[in-house]
Amino acid sequence: MKFGSFSIILDKNEYKHLGFKFDSVDNILMKLSQINSCQEGEIKNIDFLTKTNDYVIKIYKYTKIDINIDKNILEYLKKGIEEHDIEDIFHLNLEKEKFIGYFIENLGKIDLFDSIAHILENKTNIWSDNTPTHLNEFITQMCEALQYLEQNKICHFDIKPENIMYNDIESISFGKRFKLIDFGFAETYPFIKYIKKSRGTPIYAPYHSNINYPEWALELYPNDRLYNTYSKTSVHYVIQHSSPIDLLYKTDIFSMGMVFNQLLFYVNKYIEQSEYRNINDLIHNMTDINIVTRYTSKQCIAFLENEEKKIGCSIECCFNLIKL
Repeated sequence: MKFGSFSIILDKNEYKHLGFKFDSVDNILMKLSQINSCQEGEIKNIDFLTKTNDYVIKIYKYTKIDINIDKNILEYLKKGIEEHDIEDIFHLNLEKEKFIGYFIENLGKIDLFDSIAHILENKTNIWSDNTPTHLNEFITQMCEALQYLEQNKICHFDIKPENIMYNDIESISFGKRFKLIDFGFAETYPFIKYIKKSRGTPIYAPYHSNINYPEWALELYPNDRLYNTYSKTSVHYVIQHSSPIDLLYKTDIFSMGMVFNQLLFYVNKYIEQSEYRNINDLIHNMTDINIVTRYTSKQCIAFLENEEKKIGCSIECCFNLIKL
């Protein structure tokens, strides 16, 4: 059982134990999403994605099971919340919460957060072998995913390691095994709801949060939103400065930069110091506190392509020296 800000994810053994029946349970997770959260039930966003592709997973197959009247499920959730010592994860009494159940198909067995946990636990993990190459394939894949969202006029607004899934399919390249999921906060252009109200996960979202930052995090003060102490609301930069709405695509850029920084921190600390491509420079530009000068997805990809050319030139120069 895993817990997010407004959701609970059960693996197949758990929901089978709770009595859910399916023709096939391979590669399926069940997600229970809190309707009363600002996500308002994720089913509203299924039409954003017509099918699973290289960058995203078409999310949830809706189930009409009403868990609010199922005492078996409620007792199981209560026990899980108690065991995980996260009693404050939901704002109201659990019995009063309203949930919708979804099934996430062809998902894979772990998310990026799991892979980081495996590093800390000194377990066999996907980053142990060929680390520099794997890191750069992952980073390239995720930057291309950001460009894909922008091309389709979508912002995710909640990019974090838990929302990047890994499926160990040996027939495809390492980078292509990663896909974005969970479009509960997502919007299409012109992002009216996000402009009016901030959303996303603290640390990863481009606003300063009054929490204790973990050791891997960059404690930044981005200018995406200005908090008005009188109205107790936040005003987005694009409204405050009458700027193009397109700047909001850089919200996801910032979040992904934070994800890269978290992964790189633990890889460098527990596996190896990776110098292949100057990832730190890319992260710096992706998490620029000034939304205007922060990288776009196009600039991220151009940066990576330029680094590839540098690597190619270095290899060629070394080869020529050997011949001499």
